[in-house]
This record gives sequence, C-alpha cells and structure tokens, in this order.
Amino acid sequence: MTYKELFRVVIKLFGLYLFFTNFNLLLLNPLISIISEPRLEYTFLFFLSSLALLLIVWIFILDTNMIIRLFKLEKEFEGKTISPALQPKQILEIALIILGGFIFIQNISTFLSHTFLAFKTSVMAESLGMVTGKYSASNSYLPWLSSFLNSLIGYLLVTNYQRVSKYLIK
Repeated sequence: MTYKELFRVVIKLFGLYLFFTNFNLLLLNPLISIISEPRLEYTFLFFLSSLALLLIVWIFILDTNMIIRLFKLEKEFEGKTISPALQPKQILEIALIILGGFIFIQNISTFLSHTFLAFKTSVMAESLGMVTGKYSASNSYLPWLSSFLNSLIGYLLVTNYQRVSKYLIK
C-alpha cells in the first residue's frame, strides 16, 4: 500500500465523519423549520444546507484525489510504500467499525433519555387526568429524532462495514 492510498482512505473517513455528524445540523434542522413554518428564508436555508452537504460528500468522499493534489500530499512520498500487510480495505473496515461504534455510543444515550422522558411525561399526564399525546409543549422532537437517526446510522455502519468499504474503495 502506498502513502497516497493511505491518504485517500483517511480523507474518505474524515468525509464520512463530517457527513454523519453534520447531517442533522445541515439537513434536518432546516427541513423541520420548513415543515413547522413554511417561509422563503427557511426554504433557501434548506437548499443552501443541502448544497453544503453535497459539497462535503463530493470533495471528501467521491473526489479525494483533488484534495491530495491540492495539498501535494503525494509529492514527498512518491514510490514509497507502507508495510505490505496493510491493505486499504482492511484499514477502512476497521475504521468504519470504530466510527460507527463512536456515533452509536454518542447518540444512544440521548435517544434513550428522550424516550424515557416522553414515557414519563405520558404516564404522569395520564395519572393526573391531563391531555396525553404530547411529549412536551416546549420541547422539540428534533433532538429525539436526531439521536435516533444517528444511532441507527452508527449501528448500520458497524453491521454493514464490508458493503460500505466496498463502495468507498471503488
């Protein structure tokens, strides 16, 4: 494996991390704003955020050679190789498992906390004879949905690391 291949794998992993951590911020928040209060500013923000997310995916995941050429990463390492025991696919698979586990562990506690609070509020409202069905009038469902989606993405990365690595190696 050459240093250029190693840089390519590291840049793709960084792009995946940026995509998964910013997906909710860049796509779900403006989308929820459009649904709750349809205004032109929110629609513009949604399209701008979608463009930013697509740019992250394009540059860091699909066109890593552009970053390698831009920063001239291969210049010092032309022809040099790393230990032949390391293959890019193996490094990528291990890193996907770690990344998926990190995303899952980071978000499952928030999801379980919001689920517990929703259940507790529902039970309390029923026992007091109040109107049920609302988690809380002041709380948004966005953190709950966001943590669920991130937990699901982390779980899917851990369980489907081979398929994702095949796609990313192409």
